Amino acid sequence: MFYKLMSDHTHRFNTRAQVYVAGRPAYPAALIHWLRDHFPAETEVADVGAGTGILSIQLADAGFSVIAIEPSEPMRAEIPAGIKSVNGTAEAIPVPDESVDLVTVAQAFHWFNQPAAMAEFARVLRPGGRVALIWNQRDDSTEIGAEYKRLIDQHRVERVPHVGARATSNGLLDDEVTLRFDNPQTLTLTGLLSRVHSTSYMVQNEAVDAAFTDLFNRFSVDGVLTLPQYTEMYCGLPRP
Repeated sequence: MFYKLMSDHTHRFNTRAQVYVAGRPAYPAALIHWLRDHFPAETEVADVGAGTGILSIQLADAGFSVIAIEPSEPMRAEIPAGIKSVNGTAEAIPVPDESVDLVTVAQAFHWFNQPAAMAEFARVLRPGGRVALIWNQRDDSTEIGAEYKRLIDQHRVERVPHVGARATSNGLLDDEVTLRFDNPQTLTLTGLLSRVHSTSYMVQNEAVDAAFTDLFNRFSVDGVLTLPQYTEMYCGLPRP
């Protein structure tokens, strides 16, 4: 299965950290509010595969105590200094046994060796601790989303990894809660191209930039394109 190639992916975003910051969307306020409603303010969170800290920042701003776990040094360098960040992977998290209350994984679980990661999540979580697997996804049922997908399929250099439900179909969570939140992303042309450039399976060349610039020109309003998307979260007990 695709996730068994995790060891090839821990540094695949090394050259894309800055465009990742510029182009990737944050997570919806409703998701953060749900976590605040279900976990106390003193909750200690390990944000695994934290990337540039997009979710880590939102969790810290919500009052959680966050440690960001990220193997890519260039990505980790983008995490604000006020958030503790360490070099580590989902399969080897550098924290003690039973030391956190919540493990979050945003936009990354599909890269992991999933059974090994779940075993590690179970090790670091205190009894009753939860795992939250989170993905932002385009709504390809819309005209803009369908055109975006067509361009991705035309210019990608490897297949798109399974995410969301297709990445969690192995029965790895017990007592699971599945939630979906609207999360449209508004983008300038620079933001749109940064988002495309941050996608690891996409080739980067002038033809790609021209194609997505044309998409922007066709669908933007007053210099802004609204990309329809939603966020999925699967929250439950790890089943190693």
